[in-house]
Amino acid sequence: MATSAGYGFVRARTDIPAVTWLEADGAVTRIVRWKPTLAYSTDETWDRFERNLREDYARVNPRLQGEELDGGFNRQLGRFSVDLSVPLPLFGEGRKDALPHFPGGHRARMIA
Repeated sequence: MATSAGYGFVRARTDIPAVTWLEADGAVTRIVRWKPTLAYSTDETWDRFERNLREDYARVNPRLQGEELDGGFNRQLGRFSVDLSVPLPLFGEGRKDALPHFPGGHRARMIA
């Protein structure tokens, strides 16, 4: 992930405990590293993700009702899975909540 920061950029990966600041020309100005405590998804965080996804699905599909709403939600939920043995990202979205994955390894945004 990367973002602008004043006069330059900040770069990081969610699987490496480090954040790097760079000037606009690419020169590194600061690196911060730490020893993380790994966190993992649980059944509770998956349940929270499912509740949040259901609420969001209903919100963005206000015309769907009953079986049509449930069927669409179940198809959407079926696109996600969680490997409870894989640690959550070190920081960023999903750190405090379940972070389900799309098939193929793409991380899903946690709907908070």
